[in-house]
Amino acid sequence: MLSFDILNKDPMQFARYHRYVAYFLILIIFLAALYSNAVHPAHPFIIIAIIFLIPFIQNYSSNRLIRRFGYPLAKNIILLIDALFVAFWLISIEFAVIPSLLVIIGLIYGAIWVRVSWLGLLTIVLFSVSMLYLLCYLLGINNIDFKTSPMVVSVISIMCLTIYLSVGLIYFNHRLHHIETEKKQVDEQVTKYLTLANKLARYAPSQIWQSIIRGEHEAKIDNKRKKLTIFFSDIQGFTELSEKLLPDDLAFILNDYFEHMTDIARRHGGTVDKYMGDAILIFFGDPESKGYKEDAKACIYMAMAMLNEMKILRERWKRLGYNGLHIRIGINTGYCHVGNFGTSSRMSYTIVGRDANLAARLQTAAEIDQILISESTYQLVKDSFTCLEKGELQLKGLSEPVLTWQIVGRQDSEKAATNRWIDYELQGFHLQLDLNELKPYEGAKAIQILEQVTKRLKMEETRYQPHDKYKR
Repeated sequence: MLSFDILNKDPMQFARYHRYVAYFLILIIFLAALYSNAVHPAHPFIIIAIIFLIPFIQNYSSNRLIRRFGYPLAKNIILLIDALFVAFWLISIEFAVIPSLLVIIGLIYGAIWVRVSWLGLLTIVLFSVSMLYLLCYLLGINNIDFKTSPMVVSVISIMCLTIYLSVGLIYFNHRLHHIETEKKQVDEQVTKYLTLANKLARYAPSQIWQSIIRGEHEAKIDNKRKKLTIFFSDIQGFTELSEKLLPDDLAFILNDYFEHMTDIARRHGGTVDKYMGDAILIFFGDPESKGYKEDAKACIYMAMAMLNEMKILRERWKRLGYNGLHIRIGINTGYCHVGNFGTSSRMSYTIVGRDANLAARLQTAAEIDQILISESTYQLVKDSFTCLEKGELQLKGLSEPVLTWQIVGRQDSEKAATNRWIDYELQGFHLQLDLNELKPYEGAKAIQILEQVTKRLKMEETRYQPHDKYKR
């Protein structure tokens, strides 16, 4: 049985050991033929010495050839030496059929093992045949007459070929198992690192870590001045509510709120900068931008979607005993410095600048469930949204008044093209339908639910108007 040390060699090293095995087995075949008087060479010891020394000469030469010419050329030279030996072997074995054929098979197997092309294999065979005829000519052999070999020689030849092929197949199977084990380990490591990367990615905006993975962004201290649309919101009355609630209840509401708002920001292409208490800072225009106007419109769409989502959240929170939670939103468009700020050991991808502060001040000045925008944002979105001028406001921290506008809704033309949101609210009744989010295969189910609700409402109406049945 082969030692595991040989099986663990790389293919090039194993090929050398395999060649030793091949020539050792050829030597056994020749000794068997010599012992059974199947061959009668004039100088048998010279033939034995040649068979014994050739693999050592080949391996010594291959090392030097590989260093000088590279493996592909060295491999072809070694195979030509093997082809020359095959011609020498046929003459030495006196053209005994079985030993000759099996050594030729061994030569072809060895060539295939080292990945010789079919053209290269044909060249080796032609070279071997040419060398055979050349040696026959030099040695004065006029006729090449193949003969049968004694049974013992044939059996030993077949056994030797079987051993030679088995050694290669055992190594191949071991190598395949080794590769599969390594692949499994690599897959486990990749899965581990992907899981870890997914966990770490939650501490940074998805657009940033995705651009880092794609090689578009480097994790180094760097920033640039860029025109952005900045969104700032907070929950009205959250500070007072936090004094009344237990920490666990407060954390539940806050995380529930952040989960839904962040999902809306992601769908609209916003970069979530940070969470500050109950406030959220989001900006549009970096690292991905569709242009100033489209970025501003996407931000407004996102803000309106958040107000609609808050209606659902308020109903859910109301059933849990938390009432009256509303948000205020401020939006501004202007130039900020955006990029990595901090140190080489710890950094944050964020924005800084006056226009970022202006968005925060607009949010503070906004009323509940109101979207308050600056003049610069208004100029970009006025053709798509109905806006109500709120006049100039003196905002805290700013030396001059700021002209502000309130987003009322989409323009009629914009509604016709993009409004796929249905929203009705009555006392005890709230219907929201987002046709952009509804899957086509869920349309029938939605219709079935609406029909069930309609049927239930009709039953309730009949219940509270029993006299109707006597009017027929």
